[in-house]
This record gives sequence, C-alpha cells and structure tokens, in this order.
Amino acid sequence: MPPRLLSLLTLLEGALRDREAPAMNVTPTRLISFQRGIARVIFGDKSGEITVQSFCLADGQLCIKMQLRWNGCPATVTHALYPQGNFQWDEQVGRVADSWCEGPPPTPIEHDSGSPLQAVG
Repeated sequence: MPPRLLSLLTLLEGALRDREAPAMNVTPTRLISFQRGIARVIFGDKSGEITVQSFCLADGQLCIKMQLRWNGCPATVTHALYPQGNFQWDEQVGRVADSWCEGPPPTPIEHDSGSPLQAVG
C-alpha cells in the first residue's frame, strides 16, 4: 500500500521537532501534487526544503525518494526508501531528519585541472 504523502510530511516534521531542528521554529509551507506523487515542505526560516516523491519501479516495488536542499548550497542529499515487510517508517524518516540536522554536504570545489573535487573536512 503506497504511503500517504501528507502523512510522510507529518512524520518528517515531527522527527525534525523531536531533534529541535531550527528549521521548525517557523511554520513550514507544504505543497503537494497527488497526481504526480510529489510533496514538498518549504521551511519558513528560509533554510531550504525537502521534496518527497512516491513512485513504483519497473518491477512493481514502491520507492519513496526524499531530496534535501539547503538554500545557498548547490549540493543536495537524496534518501531512497524501499518499504517492504515490517518497514519501520519512524526509524527511516528519523534518519532523513538526522541528515537534515547535519546540514548540507560540502560543496564541490574546483581543482586546477578544472575537474570538480569534493571538499574534505
């Protein structure tokens, strides 16, 4: 049974509140397209947004993709969830909330040769 997108956003927002994420200090905005299976929470503190997409893979398996974007950072973090059997929604959404609280990944830097390198630190 496919998850309800608004229920996922509620779980995610609850996990962020439990972690006292500053993004939850201002009420976020929710956008949803049931036809496309996409929902988005835009944080009111202007820190960024999380997009949730629900779709079926070619083999019929359900996939939930959560993409984290921070304002001012070109890099994104994507979490793919493949719920099967006794899937622990709270635990998996908690991992996404932890990832948000860790902040954006290091942004790519340019090396003298022009090839992008990942910052280490």
